[in-house]
Amino acid sequence: MAVKLTQGAISIICHDKFSPDDEFMPMLQIINVDKLPYRRIILSDGWDYIVGIFLLNLVELDYSSRLHKGTIVKLTHFVVTKFLKDQNYK
Repeated sequence: MAVKLTQGAISIICHDKFSPDDEFMPMLQIINVDKLPYRRIILSDGWDYIVGIFLLNLVELDYSSRLHKGTIVKLTHFVVTKFLKDQNYK
């Protein structure tokens, strides 16, 4: 069975074009999972990508190899934190 990614979901997430009341639960694909102490994950909607980190209760899934490159996930709960680029950074 083919799973359809939620195209445009990354743009919606990055530009705050949703509210918790919308029940916005996008289907995304894992592009990469880093084995760093904080478990960085890169997700794609088929067009754009976003970098995130696991909460502690999801680290167990990572250890069990259920989340890996190519896995399709449905985000049911997430928090967006924006970081501003330092204009002096080169």
